[in-house]
Amino acid sequence: MAILIAMGSESSCVQVDVLCNVVRKGHASTPSFNKQVHIDYLEAGADIIITASYQATLQGFENKGYSLEESENLLRKSVEIALEARKRYYSRCVEAVNDQNLDDRILNQRPILVAASVGSYGAYLADGSEYSGDYGDAMDLEFLKNFHRRRVRILADAGPDLIAFETVPNKLEAQAFAQLIEEEELNIPAWLSFNSKDGVNVVSGDSLSDCVAVAESTNKIVAVGINCTPHRFISDLILSIKKQNYRIRRDFVNDPNTLKKRLMIVGFALLFLSSFLVIFMLVYLFLRHAEQFYIIQLQLRPVDGQISLNGCPLMYIVIA
Repeated sequence: MAILIAMGSESSCVQVDVLCNVVRKGHASTPSFNKQVHIDYLEAGADIIITASYQATLQGFENKGYSLEESENLLRKSVEIALEARKRYYSRCVEAVNDQNLDDRILNQRPILVAASVGSYGAYLADGSEYSGDYGDAMDLEFLKNFHRRRVRILADAGPDLIAFETVPNKLEAQAFAQLIEEEELNIPAWLSFNSKDGVNVVSGDSLSDCVAVAESTNKIVAVGINCTPHRFISDLILSIKKQNYRIRRDFVNDPNTLKKRLMIVGFALLFLSSFLVIFMLVYLFLRHAEQFYIIQLQLRPVDGQISLNGCPLMYIVIA
């Protein structure tokens, strides 16, 4: 099944500022503009829309003069905008039933997921390190987990369907995300998306296979992918992941209608087979306790005042 994901330049060009009502690159970066970008991608056929929170961090907002409460609300707002866009799109699908002028828009009721975007530490630094994976020799696992912890918690609690950890440039940060998911006991799945500049390893030089193996450490990471990578490398990188036999859980992207039909088929099958099960149990019980129903009295002859068969004293022989 092909899954289209909305990751367009219109959305990425606004990122944090879309929540702060400023103007960038000629666009009025307001929540309404960002919502319309989401809707545009849904009408183009996207199955997953990603929140404009890739570079949105509590630390970054603080540097811009926002309070902690304001910063947390801005993170929540990025998810709310995407959820509102999905709701509005579904409303348009209903309205489109009698609309004969749809142009090229795709308006059909289908499962649509909202992914809360979490960029790497390098994306916060905005110094290009998200494309090199070089955070310095002093960087450690605990620092990265603590940097992302509150941000991930807020986004997860805001109501998205999953968390999208994007442009992960090294194995260390992949480990931080995987451990953070478990430590925070997130109740939604996540995916890890790496970037590469040579078509073999991630940008830090860490082995892609080693990075993918990190995803296997938790069953809450349901998919692994590639982003922000030259197109000529994508096919080989995906094949490399596939050869590693990464076990992708697909339950969170299944069509609910298909699942409902399958459950109905299973239900009817069980109902049909239940009659045979009852018959089988009756036959089993009958054979298991046959001695209680059939006792054959043999023609016995008395020997020395006792009833015996071939010299063995007895009264009856039971045929089981």
